[in-house]
Amino acid sequence: NKYLKNDHYIIFLKVLNSLINSINYLEMRGRDSLGLCIQIKFTKDQLKNVKNINRRKINISQYNDYILCTLVLKSSNPIGILRQNSVEILNEFFDNTDFIKLLNLQYLNIALFFHTRWASVGKINSNNTHPIADKLKINNNELITFSATNGDVYNYKEIIDKFKKNNHNINNKCQTDSLAISLVMGKTLNHKNFKIRNKLINSLEGSYCSCTISDLNPGSITLVKNGQQGLYVGNSVDRYYFSSDLYGLVEESER
Repeated sequence: NKYLKNDHYIIFLKVLNSLINSINYLEMRGRDSLGLCIQIKFTKDQLKNVKNINRRKINISQYNDYILCTLVLKSSNPIGILRQNSVEILNEFFDNTDFIKLLNLQYLNIALFFHTRWASVGKINSNNTHPIADKLKINNNELITFSATNGDVYNYKEIIDKFKKNNHNINNKCQTDSLAISLVMGKTLNHKNFKIRNKLINSLEGSYCSCTISDLNPGSITLVKNGQQGLYVGNSVDRYYFSSDLYGLVEESER
C-alpha cells in the first residue's frame, strides 16, 4: 500500500487501532450498534490540488479560512456478536479511498470518536445509531453537528418538539434522545456568550454524558456531563482520549 510510506497516515492508523481496541473493551456493555465520526480541518491551500472527492460519502464544508471534511460510518445488528460492528466499520472505512487520500495530506488538526451502545430509546437501525446529526439533509456549507450520548435525557421529546417549530430541516428520522443533544449543542456552540451557552446546556434534564463534533467548533470535540454517567479523560504524549469507563483508556493513556 503506497500510503503506508506516509508517516502522517501511519500515526493516524495507530490511533485508530488503539480506539478500536478500546471500543472492543466497551462492547461488553453494549454492542447492538456502533458509530464512528471523523472530522479533518484543512487550510484552503492544503486542499487546493484535491479534486473529484465523493461528496455523497464525505461531508465537505468550506469557510473563509478553512475547509472541514467529515466522515460518519455506522453499523447496527439487533443480535450482535463481539467485534462484529467494529469489523464492518473498518471494512467500510478502508473502502473509502477518497477519505484515505485526505488523511495522507497535511492538515491543521483532526478529531474522532467511536460510540457503541445497547439501545434504550428507539429502534436498532442506522438512523438511531450514534453519532446523530442535528439536520436531516446535509447541504453544502450548512453548519452541522454530530453527537453521541450515554445515559438518558428525560425531556428530550419536549426539546425536539420545540426545535421542530422553528426548523424544517431537523433530523426527524432519528427516534433517540441523542437528537436533543445534537440540537442543543448545535445552538450552544453558535453562541459566544457563556451565560447563554450555560442556559442552553442546562435545558437538558437527565443523567447523561455526551461528545460532539460540530462545524461550529471545527477539529475539536465538546464533552458534556450531567448526573451519574461516567466520563473519563486521559492523555498520551500528544493527544487526549476520553471514555465512559476507565478500561476504555488503558490502551494509550498515561494518566
